[in-house]
Amino acid sequence: MIHWQNAAFDPTLALSNEARQQLHVLRDADKDSIFRLANQFEKQQAQPLIHQWMARQKMKEKLPFLCALDNTLFPPLVNLEQCSSEATARYKASLCHGHTFVDLSAGLGVDAYFMAQKFTQGLLIEPDKTLVNIAAHNFFCLQQHNVQWAAGSTASSFLEHWEGPCDLLYIDPSRRTASKGRVVLLSDCEPNIPALLPTLFMHSERIMLKTAPLLDIQQALQQLSGVKEVHIVAWQQECKELLFVLEKGFEGEVEIIAAEVANKEPVLFRYFLPEEKLATPSYSEPATYLYEPAPALMKAGCFRLLCSTYGITKLEVNSHLYTSTEKVASFPGRSFVIIDNIPVDKKQLQACLPKRQANLTLRNFPGSAADLQKKLGLKDGGEYYVFATTTPNHKKRLLICRKA
Repeated sequence: MIHWQNAAFDPTLALSNEARQQLHVLRDADKDSIFRLANQFEKQQAQPLIHQWMARQKMKEKLPFLCALDNTLFPPLVNLEQCSSEATARYKASLCHGHTFVDLSAGLGVDAYFMAQKFTQGLLIEPDKTLVNIAAHNFFCLQQHNVQWAAGSTASSFLEHWEGPCDLLYIDPSRRTASKGRVVLLSDCEPNIPALLPTLFMHSERIMLKTAPLLDIQQALQQLSGVKEVHIVAWQQECKELLFVLEKGFEGEVEIIAAEVANKEPVLFRYFLPEEKLATPSYSEPATYLYEPAPALMKAGCFRLLCSTYGITKLEVNSHLYTSTEKVASFPGRSFVIIDNIPVDKKQLQACLPKRQANLTLRNFPGSAADLQKKLGLKDGGEYYVFATTTPNHKKRLLICRKA
């Protein structure tokens, strides 16, 4: 039996009206002020007040849509760390639409909230009843009423009892298990997606699977069927998640989409796997400009294709840095002007950088950044960037740069 509740559920964790009013007044107050305020309330109200204030401070960039309202509630910080950001959730929602979607791992409901705006109705499955209470309350505050929650159900138990079809099944399997701790293989997640896939396709012809960015894409493609697209989603210069879009019966070439998302339009680089294999890269010594691919591109592994797409050359097969004489403004990543190109020598580096301060990055270079920084006598930070890398003919060099 599936027990549904709508988004009007009022959780017991709500603050009193007085505490909520004070929280609004002191939304941007410092920590000492909020603790002085908390002392005015009973302990059972003071602790939630402090938590809600701290959560809002931490989530201003990650979840601005929840922080914008005074009556939304935030779960424990561990749940906030695990949930999607608003930017990545908006991106996922842009990939789908239809009548009914089912989120088999709703959590705090960040992904589901934005997906619900693209569908007529949504069914949200979450085993943690406390989390459901908070999420359902927030949906009510946000006036998103076209969803129902199955509190206490897991993905597997829900599918055992639910017979209806849907336009999209969305699932973010747990990457922690009681027996193995944190895992990276799809077959070790809970639920086991490769084993569950036939059941999922019985309910929907379209599946969206979210995984950790550390997952090996090629290995996942061997375990899954019907993969049409793989989205590598990066936010704030860090890969946050992989999205596998599956269609029942699809047997064509897989398209890889590297997406740098923000609160504006995402920056995309799209290609099909055979294109990278067939691309012929060119190599050269460092020229005027240096390019470092964005994190999503680094994960995508389209290192050969970047040369022909942007008219640039690669420094070395495994260096994954690029160069050109003329600036390529459209390159998806960081761009630098090369000021000097020197051997790995402390005296020569200090002659170029008298203040001995720069941001050091290693690309296809032995050792660690900390060890090399100590060896060169460099302090971290400043306006200069030093890339320790390997150039053609396997030469180890230091490229001193400024942002272009």
